[in-house]
Amino acid sequence: MNISKLNNLLKTRNITQKDISSKIGISQNAFSQALKRGDFRISMIEKIAAALNVPVSYFFEESEGQSNFFGETGNVQIGRNNKQSNKNTGADCTRYITEIEYLKKEVKGLGVQLQAKDKENDSLKETIKAKDKIISLLEK
Repeated sequence: MNISKLNNLLKTRNITQKDISSKIGISQNAFSQALKRGDFRISMIEKIAAALNVPVSYFFEESEGQSNFFGETGNVQIGRNNKQSNKNTGADCTRYITEIEYLKKEVKGLGVQLQAKDKENDSLKETIKAKDKIISLLEK
């Protein structure tokens, strides 16, 4: 997440940390700590985006002066706290690859949960249809 984009958006809209934290349902202290760490969960980023009426992708888009993944200056532009490093070491890349793999697994797990909820939803729809039939028969 690009923390500077969040800070700039809050500043340009004159929204305080207290205001945004209230809108997304967390304490100002918790928001401030997450902001300092640059560590927001996806669910929190979704709430922030909804509260600010911007797409989630806004917080992951390139900033001015960043041309691509590594940027023209060679700085890494990815990571939870979006800190820049002038050295693109193998350790940096390994850490980012590990984080990406973790996030892929998390997305896959969420997909499985979504499928289970869809099945539950379908089952509930069938139950409602059956009860509607019974009600219509009883009304006759």
